[in-house]
Amino acid sequence: MNDATLITPVPEAAAEVLPAVPAEAAAPAHAEPHGEYLFGRPMPIAAYTVIYVILAVTSLIEVFFAETIPFDSWVRIPVLAGLSTVKAVLVMAYYMHLKDDSKIFAVAIILPICVGIIATLFLISVPATGY
Repeated sequence: MNDATLITPVPEAAAEVLPAVPAEAAAPAHAEPHGEYLFGRPMPIAAYTVIYVILAVTSLIEVFFAETIPFDSWVRIPVLAGLSTVKAVLVMAYYMHLKDDSKIFAVAIILPICVGIIATLFLISVPATGY
């Protein structure tokens, strides 16, 4: 048998039922190049690399603030807590792949963080000697 006998023509009735598919639509989805998106914007490099750099810079900023802000300043702990929260959210969203999960998981994570921040700020506001 040759290859010509294996190919059967499409009946005319089937051609009416099945619309013609353009060549670009028939190409597999993975054939098109797709970039990575970070915060809704296309990235020329991998998103994990960008997140890694953001985490490294945030850590350096934390060390800088921890060393330069006086220990008795009321600004020190809220700034460090905020930076740590930003880092925790980035790690959870991208490295733990929670950014595509249900929003109920986000609420279950964000609510305890907010309660912890409020409790920390309350404890900061209480004088060390008490009332």
